[in-house]
Amino acid sequence: MGKKAKKTQNKKNNTKKENQKEINKKENIIQTKKNEITEEKITTVKPQKDKKEKIKNLITFIIYAILLLLVASHHELWRDEAQSWLIAKNLGYIKIISQLKYEAHPFVWYYILRTFSIFNLKYEHITIIPVILNLITTYILLNKSKFNRITNIIIVFSSSFFFYCGVLTRSYSVAYLLVTLLSIIYKDRHEKPIQYGLLLFLIMNTHILLLGFIGGLVLVDIYEYIKTKENKKQIITSIISFLLGTGMIILQFCQTINSTGKGIHFEYLKNVFSQMKQLFMPAINSDFLYIITIIAIITYIIHLINQKEFKNLIILSCSLLFQILFATMVYNSINAASLVYVTLLFSLMQSEKITKYVNTITIIIFGLTLYGTWTLADNDYKYLFSDSKNVAKYIEKNIESGSKIYCELLDYCAAVNAHLPDGAYHFIDYNTDKEYTYTEYGDYYKILYNQAIYKKEGYLTEKTMDYFISIVSNKEVLEYHNKHEDYELIYETEEPVMFSKERYLVYKHK
Repeated sequence: MGKKAKKTQNKKNNTKKENQKEINKKENIIQTKKNEITEEKITTVKPQKDKKEKIKNLITFIIYAILLLLVASHHELWRDEAQSWLIAKNLGYIKIISQLKYEAHPFVWYYILRTFSIFNLKYEHITIIPVILNLITTYILLNKSKFNRITNIIIVFSSSFFFYCGVLTRSYSVAYLLVTLLSIIYKDRHEKPIQYGLLLFLIMNTHILLLGFIGGLVLVDIYEYIKTKENKKQIITSIISFLLGTGMIILQFCQTINSTGKGIHFEYLKNVFSQMKQLFMPAINSDFLYIITIIAIITYIIHLINQKEFKNLIILSCSLLFQILFATMVYNSINAASLVYVTLLFSLMQSEKITKYVNTITIIIFGLTLYGTWTLADNDYKYLFSDSKNVAKYIEKNIESGSKIYCELLDYCAAVNAHLPDGAYHFIDYNTDKEYTYTEYGDYYKILYNQAIYKKEGYLTEKTMDYFISIVSNKEVLEYHNKHEDYELIYETEEPVMFSKERYLVYKHK
């Protein structure tokens, strides 16, 4: 090939290269524009999607709030709710601490009630406190939880959260809020050590059944620090919060066993499976559903092991183990089932990925309690939870102010007393002849748990009492002791009462 031909060929090649560059440039410009259009579409679609999600969550929240308010407005306060309120209202912040050795419940709930009492909230209106706390928590869950909408709806409508943490005026609503807040910030706890430490301290002092949960969290923090030598500030805050919380627990409960006559019964462990039934099947007496619930929880624990989520496993194991042992060996309450589900929710929310499996297991665990939600809400709406309010109305209308009213069971009478004006009547402990406002258990607990005091001969006639209050379940025994008809039955509960068995008898000395 000659020089002229080579030049011509090179010229053609250069032209092709320039043309190709031009084509590539145009393609890049087109692709860039496409990307810009796509990004613009994504940017446009995402806010629209977020807006739709928020609207749907808001609609769910409004429906939930209406139903919760409807049920809570028909709830009659019962003896445990009255006892907490009377302590909070009649004692200062410091004196509350010394009283709690009889209660075996930490101070946070009592301090909340005390604060509301200072602002003159009436006893019959205190149901608004758990409602407010529950609605705050529910709103957070609906908008911050990584579960899908169906799962979130099942969670918030479960009997543990809707009824026990929303309707009952107990500390469970506080636990529900605090543990949910903790679950939101938990993965960022190294950057938020103060908030994290404060939540640990408050949760410890909300309910004694949450001690195992907090212990699991602290164990994980210590393990992480030993392994990485990082986040020194956070681990210090965690340990200090735990030590302060433990110190408060010791201060409040160091005399509890001696004060209440209760103890730790290791022999009850042989019945652990039947004893812990109430913890995992709130409001539903079904062995079948109980077994399914246990299988679902065990399946989830196996899932954590398979996924090597050992930190989550430690927290959940410590929590469940403590709650089961406490319920078996010390004291079991169906109401406390809500705390098991609170800690289960925390664990499920901390899953490394909210997969289809995690959503499914969450739906099963919480969905199994939905029938309990309906049963509890329906019964509390239609029937009395306690007859204490009606008894108080009867007393105020028919018994002269300043009268002495002797009580067989002090905590049952506290439920009546809470509805009456301060100091209008003198409620007297039958066993000690002492006047009381709230129940100062002490030796009363020992008597109550060690002998049937009302069965001894001459129970009604050994002393002259203007008025005497007992419960309907003791009517047969009391009528036997009233065979000389020294006392006239002037009030008897006739309406059906739900779980508290607060059906009353009021006797008047002739």
